[in-house]
Parts: sequence; structure tokens; C-alpha cells
Amino acid sequence: MKRSIKAALLSGLVFPGVGYFSVKYKLRGLLVVGVSLVCLWLVISEAMYKAKYVVDRIVSGTIPYDPLSIQEQILVAPGQYDPSLISGASIVVAALWLLSIVDSYRLGKTLDLTDKLEE
Repeated sequence: MKRSIKAALLSGLVFPGVGYFSVKYKLRGLLVVGVSLVCLWLVISEAMYKAKYVVDRIVSGTIPYDPLSIQEQILVAPGQYDPSLISGASIVVAALWLLSIVDSYRLGKTLDLTDKLEE
């Protein structure tokens, strides 16, 4: 399999930035993986915080088991972070994911051409 395809698939299907490791750009890969992990941690911790809040209210009997009531409470539940921070973190992860796919493919394509010239 060509390096370009392998790098793009690793970044696209495994985790953002993992494809950089297959094209020998480890520092760039560590940077993308690290930023993605921090942003995902923010998003997941916010989701868990809100889920715990809603579950506690369901268990105490404040919210009925009605799915519409639960959905409404999830939307109005207080969070631990500013909503714009969570939106920004989500956008950063999506952008890094897309950019790492394209960039690792581009870098792999360069290596593919180099390998072809050496043959």
C-alpha cells in the first residue's frame, strides 16, 4: 500500500494525526494528537457532567422518565465550561481531523514520488 493512502487512512480512521507517524513526521503527529486529545477531553467531560446532572435529577424523581423531558433537561442543564469553549473544541477536533488527513496524504505522496525516483 502506498504511504500516502496508508497515512490518510490512519489519520481518518484511527485518530487525527496518527498518519503523520507513518510518514515520519512524529513531532507534527504528537502536536495534532495532543491538541485533539485535550479538545476531546473537554467535550467528553462536559457531556459526562451534564449526563450526571440529568441522571441525578431522574433518580431523585425531579424529572420523569419521559424522553422529551430528558432531552429538554440535557439542553438546559448547567455545564462546567462555557458553551462557546465546547463548540470551539469540537470545531478544532473536526478541523484537525480533516487537515491531518489531507496533510498526511500530501506528505505521503511526496514520499511515494521519492520512492519511485529511487527505483
